[in-house]
Amino acid sequence: MSIEPKQAETNRFLLIIKELAIILIWVFMPIAIYMMIQAFLIEPVRVSGNSMYPTLKDQDIILIEKVSYRFHNPERFDIIVFKKDKNLVKRVIGLPNETIQIIDGVIYVDDEVVDEYYGREVIIDGKNASNPIKIGDNQIFVMGDNRNNSLDSRSEEIGLVDLDLVLGKVCFRILPLDAFGSLTNQ
Repeated sequence: MSIEPKQAETNRFLLIIKELAIILIWVFMPIAIYMMIQAFLIEPVRVSGNSMYPTLKDQDIILIEKVSYRFHNPERFDIIVFKKDKNLVKRVIGLPNETIQIIDGVIYVDDEVVDEYYGREVIIDGKNASNPIKIGDNQIFVMGDNRNNSLDSRSEEIGLVDLDLVLGKVCFRILPLDAFGSLTNQ
């Protein structure tokens, strides 16, 4: 039984197409998986500035996980990344439907002092939070740990952060290597 020349040529063409398809799958599948992981699960982010000092420093590379906030809102003291004109990293201080105020450098939530140790310096200027701020149903109030050198919810430029702008929770620091590790309990 002989194969016609045209049939042999078709078989070679199909074999080449099959091999190209396998190569494309092996090349593009990892890229697609990486893109899906980054879009839905974990994303690396570079810290810009020192507003979260001493917890995070300028140029640190952190990972944010994007899953948990699909099931619940951020919690007080979580470090989050949210989108304003650019990605910003801050700590959650006030939650939906709370009232926040800063009096003489002390943070009050619903007229109770917030017991926290993240901001190691006394707040010099409460800015907008010098007067009570009522947080909306779908909003949070955020601050940088470097309280006197942070553009955060105390300013009109940032203000309250809508929950749909939150990209994820900071969970891990990758770089620098001497600070490598979990940030979930920071």
